[in-house]
Amino acid sequence: MEREKRQYPRARLNWPVSIHIDEEAFERATVNISPNGAFICGLSPLELHEVVGLTVLSPDRPIKSKTRVVWSRSEVPQGAGEDMPRGMGVEFIKISDED
Repeated sequence: MEREKRQYPRARLNWPVSIHIDEEAFERATVNISPNGAFICGLSPLELHEVVGLTVLSPDRPIKSKTRVVWSRSEVPQGAGEDMPRGMGVEFIKISDED
């Protein structure tokens, strides 16, 4: 069995997010999230290493952060379905201690 490489486990949560690039905002949703990062699904993932503002709309309150795209999956084999959605993995690089 392959050993998990993440420091924290990820919670499978479908929360809306806003990705802020310059003056534009794009709406997406999380597939899973942890204290270090998240997987965000969407049809047009961002470029690898791109740094953007991200607001996660959790049920309690908005969580604002700066994130870096650490991997991207823009091509999904036909028939892969929900087991392999398009999207990107982001790392939280600036987030408040409270969040």
